[in-house]
Amino acid sequence: AARAVMEDLLKHPGETLRGDRRIRHKDGSFRYLESLVRNLSGVAGIDGLVVSMRDVSGRKAAEDASRDSELTLRTVTGAMVDAVVMMDDEGKVAFWNEAAERILGYQPSEVLGHKVADMLTVPRYHARFSQLVRGFQATGEGAVAGTIRELVARRKDGGEVPMEMSASGVLLKGRRYAVGVLRDITERKVQERALARVNRALKALSAGNSAVVHATSESEALQQMCKALVNAGGYRAAWVGLAEHDAACTIRAAAWAGQSS
Repeated sequence: AARAVMEDLLKHPGETLRGDRRIRHKDGSFRYLESLVRNLSGVAGIDGLVVSMRDVSGRKAAEDASRDSELTLRTVTGAMVDAVVMMDDEGKVAFWNEAAERILGYQPSEVLGHKVADMLTVPRYHARFSQLVRGFQATGEGAVAGTIRELVARRKDGGEVPMEMSASGVLLKGRRYAVGVLRDITERKVQERALARVNRALKALSAGNSAVVHATSESEALQQMCKALVNAGGYRAAWVGLAEHDAACTIRAAAWAGQSS
């Protein structure tokens, strides 16, 4: 095959052929050679091909190692339930795993190379995030590096996702990158809100029971119950109305607390 290529090149004076070849060394190992073949027929009395070669085994090994590392990274992050997002020193998305696609709705081709702030940040946090990016660009670290924080990310459909993020800075090929591992905590937030409502109701009930026990009159008991609902229960206002036994079925305000409107 190599002879056929050379013979064909001889038919085209002045042309150059480049390529890589794997050869077996005398010691039995394989080496990679980068070759440059030029047809110098008719140039300065030369009639034939000039071949130059150099050993690029180290470069090929590094390229193979890089491909293997990237494959390993994609395999590991592809199996994760958490989103993995890498941002480069220009604030652009440089890596996006399958979980990020599932949680946030963007295909890799839609976000890679685009500004993280423009794609994932909700408007009310855009200025703050841009400030963090500038800090990362200046120092390679930033305020969130090495910490676990809660944030709100924006999905492709415009919806918001509460997330917990751990971030760190890495240096790859002379460039700074920020790597964030983000977990969808939507269900946890729902449970926290439900627990907060239960705790609020229990606190209001306890304060109300105490008010009833210590009240010296019905009107005082009602008034203290309203205050307990506002102060301990966290309600904006509480009001008690008593029905009057008249033809108009009038409701008389017996006690109230909190905001009037």
